[in-house]
Amino acid sequence: VNWQRMPAIANPARIEAIQPALLARPDGSLLALGRTRQDRVFATASRDGGRSWDALRLLDLPNPNAAIDAIRLADGRYLMVFNPRIAGRQWWDGRDRLDVALSEDGEHWKSVLTLEDEPGQEFSYPAVVQTWDGRVHVAYTWKRQRIRHVVLDPVRLVPPPAVPDDGAAPAYRNASLSAEARAADLVRRLSLEEKAAQMRDNAPAVPRLGIPAYQWWNEGLHGLARNGYATVFPQATGLAASWNPDLLHQVGATISDEARAGFARIDPANGYPRYAGLTLWSPNINILRDPRWGRGQETYGEDPFLTSRLGVAFVRGLQGDDPQHPRTIATPKHFAAHSGPEPGRDSFDVSPSAHDLEDTYLPAFRAAIAEGGAGSVMCAYNALAGIPACANADLLQRRLRGDWGFSGYVVSDCDAVGNMTQFHHYTQDAAEASARAVLAGNDLNCGSAYLHVADAVRRGLLPQAELDRSLQRLLAARIRLGMYGPAPARPVDAQATRALALDAGRESLVLLKNARGTLPLRAGARIAVLGPTADLLEVL
Repeated sequence: VNWQRMPAIANPARIEAIQPALLARPDGSLLALGRTRQDRVFATASRDGGRSWDALRLLDLPNPNAAIDAIRLADGRYLMVFNPRIAGRQWWDGRDRLDVALSEDGEHWKSVLTLEDEPGQEFSYPAVVQTWDGRVHVAYTWKRQRIRHVVLDPVRLVPPPAVPDDGAAPAYRNASLSAEARAADLVRRLSLEEKAAQMRDNAPAVPRLGIPAYQWWNEGLHGLARNGYATVFPQATGLAASWNPDLLHQVGATISDEARAGFARIDPANGYPRYAGLTLWSPNINILRDPRWGRGQETYGEDPFLTSRLGVAFVRGLQGDDPQHPRTIATPKHFAAHSGPEPGRDSFDVSPSAHDLEDTYLPAFRAAIAEGGAGSVMCAYNALAGIPACANADLLQRRLRGDWGFSGYVVSDCDAVGNMTQFHHYTQDAAEASARAVLAGNDLNCGSAYLHVADAVRRGLLPQAELDRSLQRLLAARIRLGMYGPAPARPVDAQATRALALDAGRESLVLLKNARGTLPLRAGARIAVLGPTADLLEVL
C-alpha cells in the first residue's frame, strides 16, 4: 500500500544495467545481480538496507544474452542461471542452453553446469527457486510457447575433494577395519554439501562411493509399520500389561527379522525408501504421567522400573547379540521428559526437579543405553529447563555420552531442530539452530533444518570437525547394518509369528473386575468391539 522510493544505485561507468535479481544475505546486506545491454553480468551490494549501494561492477562470467535469475541456497551458496552468449552465433541463435553458476560469497562466480535443450529451439527467461527438500527448480520459456521445468540437486554441482589414490582398495571397503575407521575414510572423501546431505533423514545416494540412498525413518513400536504386510502385536501399553520382559524380547526379535527380510528384497541401486530401512524409531519409553496426553498407548505406562525392564528387553530383541552387526538399530525416544501435553509439544518447556528427573524421567533411558546397548536415541520436541532438548549439551553430551557411555548417534524428532527457531524462539534462523544441534550432539535431522548445516559452517557457527564427527557416527551405523555387505536376513516363520502375536494378545488382556461373571465367556457369546477405530484395519 505504501511504497518508499530508495536512492538510485551508483553507476559511474554508465553501465546499461537491465533485468536485475535481488538477493538478501544473512548479514542483512543486499546483493543485486543482472545483465547489461553489452551482455555482461553485473553485481552491486548494499549494506544499509538499500539506502546506498556500491558501484556497479562486471563479473567474470560467460556473456549472457537473455535474462538471468539468482537465489541464495539453504547451504549458504549463491546460484545463478542465465543464457550464455555462444561465440560465432547470433544472439537469437544462442538460447538453446542455460548455464548454472555458483558462488560462495556472491562476489566470485564459477560456471558449474550447462542445461541443454533441443538444438536451435529457443528457451530463455529462467526463474529459479529452492524448495523445502533442498532441490532447485528451474523454469524457463521454450519456443516462446510453453514453460518447461527441470530439477537440480545442488549437492552434486561441486566436485568432491581430491583424495590421493595409492592403488590399494579404499579403507571404507576393507571389512577387516572397524566401522569407525571405514566411516572416517568415507567422510574425508565427501564435499561439505555431501556431508550435510547425509545428515538428513532422507540421505541421497553417493554413487561414486557406493553409498545408496537411505531414508532413516522406520517404525517398529509393536510391529513394522506402513510397509506392506507384517505381524502386528498389541500396542505398547498392552505389551506392558503382560509384565513379561521375555515376551518383549521375542516381539523385538520378530520385528527385526521382518525388517531384515523386507530390507533384503530391495535393490540398493534404487535406494531405501521411508519405512523400509533398518533404523527403527522405537521404543517409546517416556513415562505416562497424564492419560490425557494423547500418546500414552505408545508407552509402557507410568512406572519407571517396569518401563526400564521392558525397554531393555525390547531393545535387545531389536538389535540382537552382536553390536558390530546389529539386526536393526533401536531408537529409544523421546529424550527427555516428553510426556505431553500433545498440543504445544513443539514449544513447551519442562522444568522437573532434579530428583524427579533422575527418579522418573531418566531411568528408562539410562537402562536402554547402559544395559540394552541402544545404538540410537531420539531427542524430544520440548525444552528442558529452557534449552530445547535437541540443543541441550548437558543432556546429550554430559549425561548421555559422558555419564552413560553412549557411543551411537542421536536423531531429532521430526522438525524439532527447525522448531528451535519457529516455536522456541531459541535461535535466529535454521543455520544457527543446526549449529546448536550438532554442537550439542544431535547427529541426524528429521526435517529440513539441516539443509542449512553447510551455511552454518560457512558462517563460522559450526566447525567442520564437529560436523565430521557427527557424520562419522552415522556412516559407522550404516556400515554395521551392512551398507557394504553382508546384510543377511533370517527366514521368517509366519506361523510362529502369528502364534507369538496371539500369545502377546492374551497376555495383554487385563480384567479390572469380573462383574456378573463375565469370565469365563459363555459358549456362543457375541462380543461388541466399540470405538472410532474399531473397524479400521490400518489402525488395528
